[in-house]
Amino acid sequence: MRRTLRSGFAKGLYAIIGVVVLILAIVLYLVNANNIFHTAHWRTSLIGLLEEFFEILEVMGDKGLCRDLEEALKEFKEGKTRPLDDLIRELGLEGEV
Repeated sequence: MRRTLRSGFAKGLYAIIGVVVLILAIVLYLVNANNIFHTAHWRTSLIGLLEEFFEILEVMGDKGLCRDLEEALKEFKEGKTRPLDDLIRELGLEGEV
């Protein structure tokens, strides 16, 4: 049986991410309520990490995007990719990207 992003592994990953998001939410609450960290850097880092976890959950919930990612990974493993620099040169976008 082929393992996909929608497999039992992915469901377990959802659970783990959910716990991590909950922990981060508690930490963010404590940071804001008690001024545990006095620098904006810590708060910004935690908020950024929380946003990344939500993006992961959003991607995992999109079946079409998961299929596209699986196909791209398959093509990468088969060596059907090329360096980005070559593509930029082909499209005449040197200096723009």
